[in-house]
Amino acid sequence: MQDRRRTDLLPASRHRVTLTPVPKDFIPPFEQVTSVGVIAFTREGKVAVTLQSRGFDIPGGHVQRGDRSLEETARREALEEARVTLGKVEYLGALRSNYYSEPTYIVLMAAMVEQVLPFAPSPDHRLRLFLTPEQFASVYSAGDRERMQAAVRQAWALFFP
Repeated sequence: MQDRRRTDLLPASRHRVTLTPVPKDFIPPFEQVTSVGVIAFTREGKVAVTLQSRGFDIPGGHVQRGDRSLEETARREALEEARVTLGKVEYLGALRSNYYSEPTYIVLMAAMVEQVLPFAPSPDHRLRLFLTPEQFASVYSAGDRERMQAAVRQAWALFFP
C-alpha cells in the first residue's frame, strides 16, 4: 500500500519540524492524521516492542491509502510490525506537527494484544519482544523517552487500573 501523504525529507530551506501535544480530549480529524503508533499490552502487562533501524519502538507508522480510521491503522501496524492482533483499542493522544503547510497529527493508541502470531524478522523489524514497562523504558531509543514513558503509564492505567 501507499502512504496517504508523502513524507519525503524536508529540503534544508524548510523550517524545523516541531511536535506539540494537543489537549487530551482533542481527537484530530482522521484526514489530518499522518501516522499512528500503538502501545499494545499482553494480558501479563508486557508491551509489544520491535527492534527497528531507529531502535526499540512500539508498532506504528504512516496512515495508508485505504485506511479508514485510527483504530484500523493501529491494528494494521501492530499486525505488520509485531505480528500481533489487537482486542480493545483506545485513543491516548496526539501531537500536532508543522511538517506540512497545514496542521497534521501523529496519534498514539493503546490496546490489548488478542493473539500473538509467528514472527519472521525483516530488514525493517529485526526482532519482536514483550517487555515490562520498566524494561521498555530502559531500552526505548526511537524518540522522546520521557514522553513515551508518560504514554506507557497512561496506557497502563486504561487496562490495568
